[in-house]
Amino acid sequence: MGCLETNQCVIKDDGVELAEKAKKADALVIAGFTPYSTLDSRTKAFIERLYPLRHKHGFMATKPGGAVITCCVSEDNDALPPACQMGVNAVQFYMMEEGMNFVGAVKIQGNVPCVKCGSGDECKMSGIKMLYGENATVNSVGIKTFENQSIAIEAATELGRKIAQALKKM
Repeated sequence: MGCLETNQCVIKDDGVELAEKAKKADALVIAGFTPYSTLDSRTKAFIERLYPLRHKHGFMATKPGGAVITCCVSEDNDALPPACQMGVNAVQFYMMEEGMNFVGAVKIQGNVPCVKCGSGDECKMSGIKMLYGENATVNSVGIKTFENQSIAIEAATELGRKIAQALKKM
């Protein structure tokens, strides 16, 4: 709680500079990915390093914001946790607690690291079979790219539009 009076973290590293940039920004879009069906630790650490901006002033309050989350678990896979939504929720709840205006999210279908590691077809721990079925292979799964996901592109365009609208109202 050394940040209580100064609204600046007492840990002197890049987190202070990143928090200052977030404080000065008109809007904030937080992007992350979802290993183990939750928000990745670097993105979570970034969010937590914004905590000093909260005390007494609420520097992030009223700013529009959104989330961009990539995950390898398909939204229609009922056998696994809803990883993308869990990542979105982590960002959305942060913004809610800070009094920000969460305007939307982009969910991008990503790739299980196993498609690039070189052992994805042989490894007994490969996520390929867990995600895509016992007969799935690196070649049958392929590499997913943002550019080939029209729903994600539309969502990104809409997120930008909503942030622009929210900024006009401020």
